[in-house]
Amino acid sequence: MKIFNLFEFDAEIEVMDVGAASIAETPIYKILLDNKMAHLTAFDGDERQIEKLEEMYGKDNVTIFNYFLFDGGKHPVYLCSPASGMTSIFKPKIEALNFFNGFSNFGNV
Repeated sequence: MKIFNLFEFDAEIEVMDVGAASIAETPIYKILLDNKMAHLTAFDGDERQIEKLEEMYGKDNVTIFNYFLFDGGKHPVYLCSPASGMTSIFKPKIEALNFFNGFSNFGNV
């Protein structure tokens, strides 16, 4: 993209994504990876998502940590359907999910 010609970078941009599961949309930073302007460090504790992330970004463009980030205490993990990519130590709140189109279905544990 022509806008990137306006900037001179001394090094790659380091992008971090916590909960990096690739569901339905393309992350806004993907264009940076595609143009070799950035490296992605991704965290996703749902092992079902790791292969998809590697396919989407290429193994050279991403470092993936198959970990949940949390406070270190013992918590139940809420796994939703594999298609949703939703995983959390927080129980989904239906009221919040209803705010987004279709998310109440995605949030079924």
